[in-house]
Amino acid sequence: MLYIFTAYPKRYSYDVNVKGRSVNIRFRDRGSIYKTGIYTTTDSEIATAIRKSDVFGTVVHEEVDRIVVDYKPKVDYVAEYAEVTRTQDANKILVEKYGVDKSTLRSRQDALRKAEELNINFPNL
Repeated sequence: MLYIFTAYPKRYSYDVNVKGRSVNIRFRDRGSIYKTGIYTTTDSEIATAIRKSDVFGTVVHEEVDRIVVDYKPKVDYVAEYAEVTRTQDANKILVEKYGVDKSTLRSRQDALRKAEELNINFPNL
């Protein structure tokens, strides 16, 4: 089971005691649109220790019944271009090799979205 905890402020960190050892819980910043940080674990003992901590319920909260939409299963790509590090190079490949209309590629996100549709990967872009 995946346990999901949030904390305000975004970059919060504290220690909990799990079976006599100190474990650092460090919340990651989820980006500019979120006001909270996130920590996930599959370890039920760590989750229990977080729930028993002094900051649980005030600074730290648990998300219940949340669907994880960021999860993407591993995909076998038709082509992978690890050497591509610039958006311009990715656009050139999409236009010349895959016939994508250049006017639809206005940003890095457009190129990545189109590549995903075509089952192509630019891992270093």
